[in-house]
Amino acid sequence: MDRSFVAAAGHIVDEDGRSEVEQLLDAIGRAESVEKARGLALEPTDAALGALDTARTLMPASSELESARKRLMNMRDRIAAADSPDRVADEMEGLMLAGLDDDSVVDMDVGGHGCHYSTGEVIAIVIGLLLGIIPGLLMLVVLC
Repeated sequence: MDRSFVAAAGHIVDEDGRSEVEQLLDAIGRAESVEKARGLALEPTDAALGALDTARTLMPASSELESARKRLMNMRDRIAAADSPDRVADEMEGLMLAGLDDDSVVDMDVGGHGCHYSTGEVIAIVIGLLLGIIPGLLMLVVLC
C-alpha cells in the first residue's frame, strides 16, 4: 500500500489519520510471534539508546543522560521480557505515551507541565530525531 504522509497537528500521520506511533503499536500487537513483536519495539528503543550514548560522549558528566539511560534500559528489559505481542505493545505504549518505567498511573495536567532540557538532553533529542521519529519521541519522553 502506498503510504502518503502529511504533517498534521504536529504529528506524522498516514492517509487514514494514524500517527507513526499508532502504526508501530498496531504492528507490534499484530506480530506473528513475540520475537517479531520484540524486534519491532526494540529497534527504535535501541536507536534511542544509541542517541543517548552518542550524546554522553559529547557530555560525559551529564547525570540527566545517565539517569535517562537507566530508565530506557529498564524499559528495554521490560519489552524483552514481555511474553506476548500484546504485552510488548503495552510496554511500548507505556513508554511512548507517558514515559512509564512501571505500571504506575500518571496524573497529567495538560498545559500545566513543561519540560526543561539541559544542553546534553537537547543533543540527545536531536540525535534521536535524526535517527527517526520514534527514537526522537522516546528521547523527548524519557528526558522530560
